[in-house]
Amino acid sequence: MTFDTFLGIAGVLLSIYSIVQAGSAKKIASDAKDEVKELIKTTDFSKLVARLEVAINEVKVFGPSANTKQLRGVDKQKVANHIQDFTLILNENVEQLGPSEKAIAKAAHESLISSLTQFSDPNISIEETKKYGSQIMATLSNLNSKLKKGLNKKITH
Repeated sequence: MTFDTFLGIAGVLLSIYSIVQAGSAKKIASDAKDEVKELIKTTDFSKLVARLEVAINEVKVFGPSANTKQLRGVDKQKVANHIQDFTLILNENVEQLGPSEKAIAKAAHESLISSLTQFSDPNISIEETKKYGSQIMATLSNLNSKLKKGLNKKITH
């Protein structure tokens, strides 16, 4: 075998090796890109859960154990605005959720909008305000539980 033949074979082998390495690098880059996308989704999911907890803290004053005398001085419009802000954020992020979380979130969104319409009516009594506030709190608490389960699954996988 001549030196030129040896160099030719070596060149072909190095070319094949570089093609294999390029394919491997492309796969690694693709996997990294997928991981970044998943991390962004998890971060958005975490923000959604954090906003949900703020909404729960705002509305819990109207929960089942609320004393109607204590509710007279509470700014229910401020509470309603926090709930509405959360429903907007929920609606913006619903497509990032998994199939089961998406269905739960959509149902919760509909329930929240319905209860919020009643809750924010300035002509209802304190007792009715408490009733709708309790419904909102129950919906938010249930959603919080479901979303946290989904977030824990995303983090552990």
